[in-house]
Amino acid sequence: MTEQTKCCMICNDSFKPDPRVGDRQKACSKLSCQQKRKQRNQDAWSSRNPGYFKGRYPNTKAWLEVHPGYLQTWREKRRGLDRSDIQDELTCLKTISESELSDIQDKLTTCFSKNLSKGGDSLDADIQDELRLVIPMLYLAMIYKARLRL
Repeated sequence: MTEQTKCCMICNDSFKPDPRVGDRQKACSKLSCQQKRKQRNQDAWSSRNPGYFKGRYPNTKAWLEVHPGYLQTWREKRRGLDRSDIQDELTCLKTISESELSDIQDKLTTCFSKNLSKGGDSLDADIQDELRLVIPMLYLAMIYKARLRL
């Protein structure tokens, strides 16, 4: 049994439609084609429903008067979801200098070689104490480098 191929309505390349969508799929899976398809669909819907968004504020205003504080709570909840974590990470990253980022490997090497040369029972405690200081810096450096790649 051969698989069906279709022609993308945006770029005119041939593609194999997703079996879950079947004949209804009109565009290939490229991001640019999907964005263009979505924009065309939104424009078509807006032209078929020209007055949909007009005159809706009085209803919204009346609903908000019946539900005081809803909008403020919703905004605070949305603000707390994504932005606070990213902002906290970026604030911490600002405190790390470029020299600290490049010296992390050296610090780890020095820490291990210094403690390994001591030997005895002090080895565990000293390495753990050093790692408690170095690992957060290493984690922040990884986040920083990952964000630079974006």
